[in-house]
Amino acid sequence: MANHLFNLHSSMKKVYFFFVLIGISNSLIAQVADKEAIKATINKLFEGMQKNDSAMAHSVFHHNARLNTIGYSKKNMQNYFIADDRVSGFLEAIAKPKTENWREQATSFDIRIDKQMAQAWVPYTFHLGDKFSHCGVDNFVLFKEKTEWKIIYLVDTMREENCAK
Repeated sequence: MANHLFNLHSSMKKVYFFFVLIGISNSLIAQVADKEAIKATINKLFEGMQKNDSAMAHSVFHHNARLNTIGYSKKNMQNYFIADDRVSGFLEAIAKPKTENWREQATSFDIRIDKQMAQAWVPYTFHLGDKFSHCGVDNFVLFKEKTEWKIIYLVDTMREENCAK
């Protein structure tokens, strides 16, 4: 009888372990899918910028989104400042006709997710047409609204030195 109970207990451990593995696998698959969706959201913003398509760019922002830029004075590169921008002002700038399109390109993505919130650390290069302008890092905070990732906060840095062109 004890042997039978041991075998039953051992079988239950195997079943439990099997379901734990399935749960972990499903969680990892969901994380990979979310990371790809977040990258797609960010790349859609960059595509909207390049095409002067403010509607495309607008579609990736949550209605309560905020923007900031950390920059420096060209006269004194040690004098950093934080500029607050409105999403509407950013979208107006995207829509304005330009002689040289904006081309922002991610050089990598470091994405972290906790349930409905994600953070993406995205180093980038920025070109006006084919001419290099600057580089920096975009720090996106995103919210998963139903099935879509929306940008709720974007703060970026800009610099002209130490850039991978």
